[in-house]
Amino acid sequence: MRITRNSTVNKFSTFVFFPDENNQFFCWQTDLLLKRNIEKIVAEKKKQSCEKIARSFLSSILNKHDKIKQNHLSAYLQETCLWSARIIYERLYLTLKLLTLEECFSSGNLALIQPEKLLKNYQVKYGTKITTYAQTRLNTIIKDTVYRNRQWKLLSDWGLLTKIGIKRAESILTIQGGLKDNKLQECLLAWQCYLDNYQTCGIRKNKVLSEPNSTHLQLMVQQYNLQIKQLNQTQITPDELKQKLKFCIEMARLATNPITVMYEENDHSLIEANSDNYIDDLAIEKESQEIKNIIINSFQNQESINQAILYFIFSLNLTQGEIITIINQSYPDFIKQQYQLSRKINSIKKSIIDEIIKTKNLPKNQTSAKEIKPLISLLDACIQEYIEDDIFTLIDQCYKNLNSEQQKYLEQQYFKETKNSNKNKNSFNHNNELIIDNVRKKLANKLNIFIPKISMIDNNINMQIQKFCENYFNRIN
Repeated sequence: MRITRNSTVNKFSTFVFFPDENNQFFCWQTDLLLKRNIEKIVAEKKKQSCEKIARSFLSSILNKHDKIKQNHLSAYLQETCLWSARIIYERLYLTLKLLTLEECFSSGNLALIQPEKLLKNYQVKYGTKITTYAQTRLNTIIKDTVYRNRQWKLLSDWGLLTKIGIKRAESILTIQGGLKDNKLQECLLAWQCYLDNYQTCGIRKNKVLSEPNSTHLQLMVQQYNLQIKQLNQTQITPDELKQKLKFCIEMARLATNPITVMYEENDHSLIEANSDNYIDDLAIEKESQEIKNIIINSFQNQESINQAILYFIFSLNLTQGEIITIINQSYPDFIKQQYQLSRKINSIKKSIIDEIIKTKNLPKNQTSAKEIKPLISLLDACIQEYIEDDIFTLIDQCYKNLNSEQQKYLEQQYFKETKNSNKNKNSFNHNNELIIDNVRKKLANKLNIFIPKISMIDNNINMQIQKFCENYFNRIN
């Protein structure tokens, strides 16, 4: 079953349905009330694009609740949610038992029940597509929900530490935390003291663990200092122990949510060095393309390795560990630890925000993380939109370089795949290795970096090719 719907009426009146017992095959179901309503709207606004119609619906429901328009917008975002679900499913189905495409889709679809909440920070004047902005949000929502269902995100920060054994804790502190020798030993001991004392304090089975109180911390510190003294190392206070545990939590989150490269709700890292109040100025910015151009130009002026990092995130959906491994093959002096890469990603994005400030000559007043958050979302959506368009251009070049027989074969394989859906999940990939290889080589040449031929990368390139085919072979005339 094809993902892309081929008419404006269908885009605003049909919803994904999974009838297959394996929860992989899907079809489109039509809501007749929505269909009749959108047919009237299309008749009145014949030349309006789907994006403009969607924006008008969003503008209306943000000002006044309208169930019909809300449902139209939910229908419109079904394709976006399905693509996000595919991305997360392809990323995780080999490692998470019994994960299905339906579970991934349903996790995102819950957010579409109230699309105005999903899109509350979307700004029409900035010019990014609703679908692009929604996808950046849905990728994170689906991933977080899947992990929550696997009892990772369900846990509080302090509960998470109790679910990780000390052997894996050592691996996390070494790989994600970059610790070794005494520093590793100290954090590992702090983690062990937490496990020994907090789990035995009578916490009820289903209660979310809260932050340890002073009594709990004192018990942990007593055990810690007793053991650290035997190792001839420095004793610590309860506050110092708490700081070590918070570092452990940060690294545990990084390890248990491996595809997260987005910002957390309380992330202040982008505004530490430039807390400038430019949100009000941006809010009255009327030329959206100017802001987008600043972002894109700043991105294009980044050194090639920085561009490669963001391409790997937004087009190939690689984890931080995978990005480090691949880049080190071309640049052996590149960073080795995931926490270092996380900081570098923040630094890249911060430099782009700095460029906006510099170019727009915006006033320097204090701002809050809450105020800057919409701009961070804009930044991600704008970069993702640019990278996706660029990947499509590379695919289009590779497609046009095929001879007519090869082009026809690709089209036949695509339509064969849409009919068979997931019954032969990898047939499209296996039958089109030539174009996958060509896209990989073109991308590697563009980024000036070696991209290995491995299934994980080829599967992601293949998904981009399928998305290209969805648009190319199902174009609305």
